[in-house]
Amino acid sequence: MSGVPGGLDLSRLTAFLHPSARPEHPDEQRDVPPSEVHVVDGDTLRLGDQVVRLDGVQAPPRGETCVDAAGRSFDCGAAAAEKLASLVAHHAVDCQLHGSDAFSRSLGICRSAETEVNAQLVAEGWALASGETLLAKEDQARSRRLGLWASGVVPPAEWQERR
Repeated sequence: MSGVPGGLDLSRLTAFLHPSARPEHPDEQRDVPPSEVHVVDGDTLRLGDQVVRLDGVQAPPRGETCVDAAGRSFDCGAAAAEKLASLVAHHAVDCQLHGSDAFSRSLGICRSAETEVNAQLVAEGWALASGETLLAKEDQARSRRLGLWASGVVPPAEWQERR
C-alpha cells in the first residue's frame, strides 16, 4: 500500500500505465566489445543478442524522406543511423539499462569512447529529445541548425512542428 486513500498502489499503477517503468529489466550495466555492436536504426542498437532502444531520444525511422538545401530527397532515417554508427564504430559500448519499451526492447543510456551516445545524437541534430532531460540539447541543435535542423533541410513532418 502506498498510503493513498483507497489503498491505491501508485507504483503498480505507474508500471501498468507506463511500460518503460516496469522493472522487467532492473538497472543493469551492459558492456559489449566492438565486434558485438550493431546499429539497427537511428535510436536502436543490438548488443550481442540484446536489442537496446536509446532512452530519451527519437530518431526518424529508415525510409523517412527529408529534403536537403539543394532540393534533393534523402533518407533521413538512414542518415541518423549512419550518425549513430559513426559514434559507436570500433569502440566498445556500455549501456545502463533500466526498463523496457512497448516492444520489450531494453531502454538504456549508452556510452561509446567516453561519449554519451543518446545525448550526442540529439546535440548533433539527428534525433529528437523524447523527454525533458535532453530538451536543452535539442534546442541548441535547432538554433545552431545542426543535422536535420540544418538550413534548407526539410525535416520529417513531425519535426517541423518543433521548428
